[in-house]
Amino acid sequence: MIPPTDIVVSTMGDARRARRAAARLAEDVGLRRFAVEGAALATMELATNLVRYAEKGRIKLSLVESGRGLGLQVEARDSGPGILDVDRALQDGFSSGGGLGGWLPAGRRLMDEFEITSPTAGTTVVARKWATPSRLS
Repeated sequence: MIPPTDIVVSTMGDARRARRAAARLAEDVGLRRFAVEGAALATMELATNLVRYAEKGRIKLSLVESGRGLGLQVEARDSGPGILDVDRALQDGFSSGGGLGGWLPAGRRLMDEFEITSPTAGTTVVARKWATPSRLS
């Protein structure tokens, strides 16, 4: 199994590096091309928001295995101000920072599993994309 990749994200260059690493791992796990691009885009969006809203955070990319097979897990973690209303932040068009308000809802749609926690400070997003069983053999 490939060891996890842990990337400190504080610049857009770091965000692009996280995107490329996610695409490589998604290919390694056997995701189809469209799913590879979706996982890479979701990773880029998460990393970009680390730069915009938290100034610095971490993206951890790992291969995971469950009853669903093999998958890519993307974990974004920061110690920024947190998200006051997670449910509202998951609605298309909502933004607390003046953006278009699409990254969280789009990321949730691009990935198979998407969990977000944001207590009073800091936010953690864990998202997974699973390879189709036919690609595992």
